Order: sequence, then structure tokens, then C-alpha cells
Amino acid sequence: MQPNDHVVVTAADQSYASFLKGLVRSIRDGEQRSNVARPVPIKVLDLGLEQATIAELSGHCEFVSVTEPPFPIRRDDHSRPLLLSRAVRPFLPRYIPGFQVYTWLDADTWVQDVSCLAELRHGALGSGLSVVPALDRCYTSLYDKHSEHYRWMQPIIEQTFGQTVAEDLEFRPLLNSGVFSATSASPLWERFGKALEQVLAKSSLVRDQPAFNVAIYNGGVRFYPLPATYNWLCLHCLPRLDVARWVLTAPGLPHEDLLIVHLTRRHLDRTVPMPCSDGRDRSLRLDYLGLHAEAHRGGRPGALKPTGTR
Repeated sequence: MQPNDHVVVTAADQSYASFLKGLVRSIRDGEQRSNVARPVPIKVLDLGLEQATIAELSGHCEFVSVTEPPFPIRRDDHSRPLLLSRAVRPFLPRYIPGFQVYTWLDADTWVQDVSCLAELRHGALGSGLSVVPALDRCYTSLYDKHSEHYRWMQPIIEQTFGQTVAEDLEFRPLLNSGVFSATSASPLWERFGKALEQVLAKSSLVRDQPAFNVAIYNGGVRFYPLPATYNWLCLHCLPRLDVARWVLTAPGLPHEDLLIVHLTRRHLDRTVPMPCSDGRDRSLRLDYLGLHAEAHRGGRPGALKPTGTR
């Protein structure tokens, strides 16, 4: 891998500082455990971080200040950091030029096995874009006919892009924009940017998922789909804890190890009843720092090791 071959990018304001720290630490800890010769560069788009946070992480990543959206947004938004975090995604090569592959990770994700970063990169180099469909046999929303999981985007897409586009996307798998890798030459960036600008101009919701999916499906962007373990959406199914190794796995047999864990707002600052390999439920936090702290409280200093399970 050449020095400017691959970069990991995320974004956060101070409200997400603890999760940003967990994401960065999960990568650096994993690289150390795996004896990675050349750590991947991590760039953080600073949407309003305090100097103490920046100072604490400065030895592990670099910061790029972002104070304004990359295009005019004609409305008064009361969730400006959230808007910025979604508005910047199509413009990573503009904010951070000079890399061949850009891997975006939401600040509420963390990496359990760093080998997945190389695989995300590999998928992007082969197809231009690697992405994870929001599909897994364990996701309960798949079996609920009343679930809004696949329907919430339709009104936004129809309002912005018309009925024909909305109907075309209605039964296609939702591609989650929280974890993806794309080459600098991928047409994704231009098409995603244009679609997002349209969505934010017409919709009252700060949503990048509709734009991401329209850009890919309607824009004819080639992509390489990866399994759900590369972006496990805890919103749809809680992971299982292998208590012997203190590693999160998929809840269904054969219990594959999760590679990237993706929290949501409902899981950020609270404990959840985590199903465990010994048949018990444990009240645990899902974020990296919380799970790491619990491992050490339980006398498991070697916990959260890379697993290599596929």
C-alpha cells in the first residue's frame, strides 16, 4: 500500500466526542494487536470539537475544520452539526485531496477487526465503490410487514426526484451510507453531491440515505456489496457477545464475528440487554470504550482481540 493509497474519514462535533474517541482507538488498538506495519491515515472533519478533544486525539489522527456546508442550503436548520456531517460525505476528495481510496465511517461506528479496512479498500479498487446493504437474516425488520425500514425513504425520494425514481428504488436493498469505500475516480462523488443538494433543498429532514441510494441506483454507479458484518446495524438486531473472547458476533449461527459495529441514537448513551454465548443476557454498552472498560472490569485485559473469522 502506497502512503496516499487509502484514508479513513469520519466527522464529529463535541456531542459525539466519546464515540469518535472510541472509533479512533478501535482502529489504532486493532492495528497494534495485529502488528500492522503502516497504520491507515485517519482524517476527522471537525464540526465543532473542543480543543481538549483534538489535543487528546492529535497523535492518532488529523483534523480538518468544517464550518459551512459545501453548497448553499436555503433553510434554517437547528441541527447544524448533524446537517454538516451528512452534507460533507459526497465531497471527501475535495476536503481531503490526494488519496486513491476514501473509506467513510460514521462517528457512531467502531472497528472490531481492522482487516476489514483493507477489504473495503479492495472492493472499491475492483468496482469503484464498496458498500454494505442493510440486509441480514437476523434483522427483525425484514419479517415485519409494518416496518418502516424500507419505506421511510420513499416519500423523500418521490418528493425530490419524482414518482418514477421512487418506484424504481422501492424494492431495492437500502445501501447504508454510514460505511463505504470509494475511489477518487468513482462517479459516486458527483452524483451523490447533486442528489444530496436536491434532497436538502426540498426535504424538511436532514437525510443523506435517499440521496446516496438514488445516486447509486439511478446514477448507474457500480458497487461491490459486502456482508452485514462489515456494517452491523444494531438498530435492527443487537449483536451477541462471545464471553470467552469478549467479541461481538452475529446472533445467528454460525455466529460470525462482527467487523464493524454501527450504533444508532437509541444505543449511544445507555446499556442494553446483550445476549451472550453462555445463555445469559448482560446489561452492557455497545460503544467501544464502554465495552472495553467492562472487559477490563471483568478481568479480561486481552479482550477485544482481532479474530480473523470470516
